[in-house]
Amino acid sequence: MPALVRLRAQFGSDEANFGTERYRVDNDGTVLVSVDAAPSLLHNGGFTMADDPRPAVPAGMVMLVHPLNIGCSYGGLSYEPDGEGCVLVPAGATEQLAAHGFEPPGARSAAEATARDAVIADIAAAVDAATADLRLQLDAANARADAAEAARAPAPKPAGTAKPAA
Repeated sequence: MPALVRLRAQFGSDEANFGTERYRVDNDGTVLVSVDAAPSLLHNGGFTMADDPRPAVPAGMVMLVHPLNIGCSYGGLSYEPDGEGCVLVPAGATEQLAAHGFEPPGARSAAEATARDAVIADIAAAVDAATADLRLQLDAANARADAAEAARAPAPKPAGTAKPAA
């Protein structure tokens, strides 16, 4: 069996290709590839070594993250998130992107995360209540429709009645 190397894929990637070989990206954003495929994927495919720490941020750039792990655009250029949802953007973009929810990685406190989770739980409870209410309304509407259908149906003839002569 050939030696394998674990690489970290770019955010959103679901596979790596080298020649005719196809490698699936795992749920953790990493992929095992052959040693022969690694140099090409590292230099041309946008992959990084999975065991390496995050590379240093170049001068004049900042690393930001959005709660939805989305990319952004600034100055006419698009910036895609990496495997951890971070975007590397010019430092001058920080203020404008902050207005859209971007912040430095790890900036959210535990209290903010708890508050966000509470809001999500409240929304889920409201959706569940609305769904239950709609089901009750649907059941009531179906019962009314069944009653109306029964009222329109001709009454059954009593048994033993004579048929009129023709």
